[in-house]
Amino acid sequence: MLARVGVDGRHLALPIDHYDDLIDWGDTNHRWIEVAEDLAEQSICRALTRTGLCEADLDAIFFVSVTGIASPSIDARLINRMNLRPNIKRNPIFGLGCVAGAAGIARVADYVRAYPEHNAVLVSVELCSLTWQRKDLSVANVISSGDQQP
Repeated sequence: MLARVGVDGRHLALPIDHYDDLIDWGDTNHRWIEVAEDLAEQSICRALTRTGLCEADLDAIFFVSVTGIASPSIDARLINRMNLRPNIKRNPIFGLGCVAGAAGIARVADYVRAYPEHNAVLVSVELCSLTWQRKDLSVANVISSGDQQP
């Protein structure tokens, strides 16, 4: 159906039957926080394993997303959850829309140029299935959440 957008597939943030329980934005965002924390931790752990680094080696964490918000931010939550250094530098980036990923790359690149001996990680978590508006049948809404796979 959406071959022209170049998306090979998509995945839901939650099991399909859990979406009926999402009554309002607060419910949805609470689930976003839970899933975002899990995915962010998994992604950082995989990256650290691939590079031969450990959590204590991280000097900075940059986090971007446009599909949910959290206070404290996901990067702050990960400090305790992952036993990251308490003095790790954090940079949560919100409110930039689709350019958030590019802005995150630019900021982390600036950081490692300024501190070449430091290790930094950029994490982007976008849970588009949690932004689906069931009653909105506009082309933009259908494309943004189309071709989802449970």
